Amino acid sequence: MKSRSRIQGTNKTYKFSRMLKCQYCGSTLKRQVSYKKKIVWCCSKYIKEGKNSCKGMRVPERDIEDWKLSSPVIVLERIEDGEKYYSYTGQKGTSNSHISNSEKNQSSRLLSSVYRPRRAAIKL
Repeated sequence: MKSRSRIQGTNKTYKFSRMLKCQYCGSTLKRQVSYKKKIVWCCSKYIKEGKNSCKGMRVPERDIEDWKLSSPVIVLERIEDGEKYYSYTGQKGTSNSHISNSEKNQSSRLLSSVYRPRRAAIKL
């Protein structure tokens, strides 16, 4: 009986196990491997109960593999110009935030003019 249980379920812990939370419902994201061997992290509530309970999110591991986490965080998903970007924030309003490398490159190109110093319209 014990040998059977070992074969059926393997208790592997992964780098992001119990660390990623859904931005919509707060549930833990679970690791899934697609038939094309792509690894994604999906909302556990969406997996169990469907889209009526949570909008759900699917985060590709290749987009977040460089994140270094020490405590559970909420994953934020943003769509800009038809592309998805992921970042995270601490649960209790801490300033732990991280932007993925692809988002840094994108934002540096698009937002370089936003951070320039303001000029006064009328000098007195």
